[in-house]
Amino acid sequence: KKTEAGDRLPTTKQAVSEEFVPLSKDLDTSDEYADARAAKSCICRCEGCFLSGAAGTAPGNSRKEPMDNMENAIWGLSIGAVEADILELVAYILVLLFVDDLTLAGSRLGAVLRFIIIFLRAMGFAIALKKFKAITSINDDADLLDIGVPISDKAELLSCELSYARNESQETVLCIDCCREPRLSKCRDWLDSGALPTKAVMYSLAGNLSYDPLRLHPVERLLADEIRAATAGWPDWSKVASLTGDKQKHYEAVMAWMAEVTQEGPAVTPGCKHTSPLYESHELLIEAFSDASLVGSGFAIYCRRPTDPIEARVPLWLEAWRQKHPRWHSNRRELAAALRCVQATVDLLKVRQEHLSPYCPSKVLFYCDNKSTVQWSNTEGIGDQVLAGKAVERRALARHIFSIQSELRALRCELQCPTEVVHVEGASNHSADWLSRLGERLSTFAIQTDDSEDEEHLTDRSWMIEHE
Repeated sequence: KKTEAGDRLPTTKQAVSEEFVPLSKDLDTSDEYADARAAKSCICRCEGCFLSGAAGTAPGNSRKEPMDNMENAIWGLSIGAVEADILELVAYILVLLFVDDLTLAGSRLGAVLRFIIIFLRAMGFAIALKKFKAITSINDDADLLDIGVPISDKAELLSCELSYARNESQETVLCIDCCREPRLSKCRDWLDSGALPTKAVMYSLAGNLSYDPLRLHPVERLLADEIRAATAGWPDWSKVASLTGDKQKHYEAVMAWMAEVTQEGPAVTPGCKHTSPLYESHELLIEAFSDASLVGSGFAIYCRRPTDPIEARVPLWLEAWRQKHPRWHSNRRELAAALRCVQATVDLLKVRQEHLSPYCPSKVLFYCDNKSTVQWSNTEGIGDQVLAGKAVERRALARHIFSIQSELRALRCELQCPTEVVHVEGASNHSADWLSRLGERLSTFAIQTDDSEDEEHLTDRSWMIEHE
């Protein structure tokens, strides 16, 4: 296709490199960027680009529609012509794809905008304006409005709202609002209505409580599991359940807990905002705590800068679950909780490694108040010694030990993170201990257990463990 002047648009990599500002330059602060803005020319240097305030427009005429200018800017460019530029752009931005929802983020405005021009439009990824939201940490939003990018105070992603704010140190941070109030209000409204329960309604309430993409509301998620456990045996989805005896007491206890969790107050009022420094380019200190009790287990993962005080810890993941195997030995319960904690930490840091360029390893500290778990985690080959012993649960213990050691090797080798497993006194393991005991209020009600996966039959002698 020819332009108005009759010349073809560039179709070679050399032409593309001439049309676009070199990626090594910081477009947000360079003099060239400022001069281009002052002249109302396109920061991408592409003729007819929709980011240009004057390009492709005759003096005195209104500028072209964004779609027309965009077509003129990229028409004729092949995939091969821009492949190298796209790969280089990826180093400057964060791309998150969830089904058909795409999120772009980066510290360089020019890189993000050029990615939209080169990649999305070239691939036919058209975006309706009403579905497009742009938020920025740049103080002067007027500069962005000049180039035709509509700026919003917040953007929605996975039913959460993202916005920029300043922390106590006056640093710009990305905040995520859980937007939980509409979901919790549905639970309150149903409780206030006095309606009779059905299995479908109970699962709907559990869904409203359990939705927590940030993994920072463990009480609600545990309560949702309790609701499903209490109603899983109801035979019909739509008929009102007839409850008597222990089932009625269990149902009433769960509903009383839900009323407490969903009641209006500081915990559920608007402003449930969270921040995470996980994508910051400097070194972080990751601290993870795990614990297990007779009624449940839990772990808590925090991060902060190495120079920040303990009070500056930011929660990354809080998890709690009921103990389905109360006859397990305490060492086995502690190992199971520690394993899930280590696995969650590895998952978080793998995401950081994949999306942070250049990648900066973080120091990781695991805390546990069980001395055997700490010793086994810090000693290679200890699983073989346990397996050769006479403990009734030796196979299960060895499996957990081998798994923990494997995850720790992944942290140290693949993720290059200095990692330590440290013993902490039980009185100092506050968060994990609290999470492991969340189910105490419902401990009198039995939950379904399945020991079919156990490799050995547990007897009353399961407390016998041989270890140093």
